[in-house]
Amino acid sequence: APHTSMILFEGVRAEDLLLNLDLEGIAVSMGAACHSESRKPNPVLLALGCSEAEARSSLRFSLGEGQDEADIQHLVHRLQALVARLRGRS
Repeated sequence: APHTSMILFEGVRAEDLLLNLDLEGIAVSMGAACHSESRKPNPVLLALGCSEAEARSSLRFSLGEGQDEADIQHLVHRLQALVARLRGRS
């Protein structure tokens, strides 16, 4: 789907990033849509050759109707800050 992307954040547990984004009102997922409630590594990423660690460091982002460039810029700025903090850098 052209409105969906899986992004790997090396050195960051996706679950930690997901929880922090959720606290800021930004909804993302750790897995494929059909497995979004599962805590197991994304089976699609594993099938594509990603390691379990890589799969556990990946989040799925989907753009919906009504989201605009300002929303994306907000997400990017929050991601930069949160990833840096979770990696232990301020």
